[in-house]
Amino acid sequence: MRLLSDLRREHCPPRGVYFMYEPGEDRAVTGSGPRVVRVGTHAVSRGSRASLWTRLAQHRGSRAGSGNHRASILRRHVGEALIARGDFVVPSWGTPRGTPEGRTQERPLEEEVSRRVGAMQVLLLPIPDPPGPDSERALIERGVIGLLSQHGDPASSDWLGRHSPTNEIVRSGLWNVRHVHTTPPPDLLGILERLVSAVPVAR
Repeated sequence: MRLLSDLRREHCPPRGVYFMYEPGEDRAVTGSGPRVVRVGTHAVSRGSRASLWTRLAQHRGSRAGSGNHRASILRRHVGEALIARGDFVVPSWGTPRGTPEGRTQERPLEEEVSRRVGAMQVLLLPIPDPPGPDSERALIERGVIGLLSQHGDPASSDWLGRHSPTNEIVRSGLWNVRHVHTTPPPDLLGILERLVSAVPVAR
């Protein structure tokens, strides 16, 4: 795993699924170690040219610490939770289009989101299949989100996501909304094991 803030383009396979881990969030029921707080992928529509690196770079924000929550649903969710907790007052956060004045007001929150998201660790699983809703990447994303939201470890009492105004985040313990109610396919773990076994071991 790597800190998202340290991730570089050369670390990323062209296509894959990412698993994110947040400081202070550990497994308490299913085993030991850090618990997954977000699962995601990219290019799940036919013809999409989005890369895994592009998606993760949008979540991370710029090297200078700024970012664009309108290009990253993860950033938007984290910012909304900070606002709901009372850390910031930013009325324009989450509105479809920003204005120059609004973006100036949003900047301190964007910087705090970049700090928090950049401190998350990310684990990448290469899955080099073509873009599309029926790709194995899409299947893994849907299935693992459903599995973790329904059978995974609970969030800690201090987890920022507990302040989210989005019920799916609060209840699932994940920075995900889509697929939290998905029933995992019965062969999910077998597919996941096959994909993990195909990853070359670094020596």
